[in-house]
Amino acid sequence: MSWFSVLVCLSLYIFSGAGSEIREVFISPPYITTENGVVKGKLVKSVDFSYMAYLGIPYAAPPVGENRFKSPLPAMPWNGVYEANRTVQCPQSGYGEEDCLVINIFTPIPVHRHHHRRPLPILVFIHGGAFIRGTGPTTGMEYLLKHDIAVVTFNYRLGVLGFLCLGTEDAPGNAGLKDQVAALQWIQRNIINFGGHPRHVVVYGTDAGAVSVDLLIMSKMGAGLFKGAIVESGSATSPWSVDVNPIGTATKLAETLNFVPKDIDDLALFYRNKIVDDLTTVNELYYNSLNDGTVGFSPCIETLSRARPHIRQFLQESPYDMLVNGKYEQVPVMLIFSSLEGLFLKSAQYYQQIFKERLENEFEYFLPGNLRFETEEDKRILAEAIKIFYYGNRTIGVETLVENLEYFGDSLVLHGILKSVEYHCKRMPVYLMDFFYKGNLKTYDSMYENITVAGHSAASEHAFVSSLITNFEDMRAVETFAELITNFVKHDNPTPRLSCLTTIAWPRVNSPHKMRYMRFDGNLMTAIKPHWRRKQFWDNVYKLYRTQLNPVESC
Repeated sequence: MSWFSVLVCLSLYIFSGAGSEIREVFISPPYITTENGVVKGKLVKSVDFSYMAYLGIPYAAPPVGENRFKSPLPAMPWNGVYEANRTVQCPQSGYGEEDCLVINIFTPIPVHRHHHRRPLPILVFIHGGAFIRGTGPTTGMEYLLKHDIAVVTFNYRLGVLGFLCLGTEDAPGNAGLKDQVAALQWIQRNIINFGGHPRHVVVYGTDAGAVSVDLLIMSKMGAGLFKGAIVESGSATSPWSVDVNPIGTATKLAETLNFVPKDIDDLALFYRNKIVDDLTTVNELYYNSLNDGTVGFSPCIETLSRARPHIRQFLQESPYDMLVNGKYEQVPVMLIFSSLEGLFLKSAQYYQQIFKERLENEFEYFLPGNLRFETEEDKRILAEAIKIFYYGNRTIGVETLVENLEYFGDSLVLHGILKSVEYHCKRMPVYLMDFFYKGNLKTYDSMYENITVAGHSAASEHAFVSSLITNFEDMRAVETFAELITNFVKHDNPTPRLSCLTTIAWPRVNSPHKMRYMRFDGNLMTAIKPHWRRKQFWDNVYKLYRTQLNPVESC
């Protein structure tokens, strides 16, 4: 064994009674031993704070060849020292690397020189990007780490590579979600060596990451891997959270590449052998062509096959049915929505390319993709009812910009979040936030410069701060949000005690009929029944028209 390994001490577990609590850990940065070998991190210094960063540690083997769409395999061990300073993106929009299943770990520098301390609570962040874009962030951790927690981010397969779902041996489905499970399992086995507490993990996701976290709560594969969850700007019942017809999605994309499959196995072979950059380029074009709130390749209900018992299913039934039945592990949950969720990735594109031509005259073209109609007349009637509800007798155009954003935000994001709150709060502690504060940290299209409220996924921009803070209001918002988040990570409660930043207690949602929540506009205030008239409207829509989601073999 080489000389540096002397610097790496094994984690010390001290058990007491049934609680089996980890008492203390001894670490020696920058060298840390993992199950696959020794990694070397780097010291990151800012003006008033320093921390250790371990970037790009493999948590699974590269998903290539015949494993391109299958569950991830364990990472191979390495000899010597792995320089944990690698940033990589999974394939997307024509670039990226398939060898991308890596994890990033950030820990505050121990105060004492001998580096003894109690294991730290862990915040694991799952990035968004509509299941087609994004990467685990590697900067902007300082405001969270200052509260004496560790932060972990990671990559998972995206788009067709992560969510091709054919119900076959080659492409059973949900590879990207199974990547997330593999990353959480890796954390359980290794985080103690970085000074973290494996039984004190909270997962936080925004957008597609929020859908993932909500699904992880309900999936048997997620059980026992975390003790709390934060769900922002997405949910398990969003119209884009599950693909209604995954084989249809795969067939359409193949046809855009001039391939007409003979059968499912032919389709699976085509995708396995296709050049990855070609796949993700066409996948991006396909995604941009959709206007029913769906995103193309996304999670699916997997086939339960006795012929393939070795293939574990992440999702075996409709998330809505699981939500109603409540047969899942109970953990404290914080759910966050932005005041104007319609301010999302494609909202400017919708307006510039489509609103002027189609929204007024063909509104049914924009109805959520998880609605089902017996006849075209039913579809037309609902479209007219929605237009009247949101626009009254006004012509849709420039003067209805806010109404446009409310419609898309409510139908694609907000209603699903409030539905998760409605059912989760019956079984476990739930905290709900309306993130109103817009500030200057999130970039919006110039079209929306006069809108003064926050848009989609704005809260996470105040947790993982990649922009320069230039004014007192933004700094206060960041400091306040960091305190709320880290309190929840450490105490399962965002306001266990009051402070100069958190001046009022955040109430739990104790009734699905009133929904007490916290509103954050730079200051904190409590209220009840968020956007209640709009929620009830969509409750009625889904009572009549919700699509029944079936396993892929039945699509």
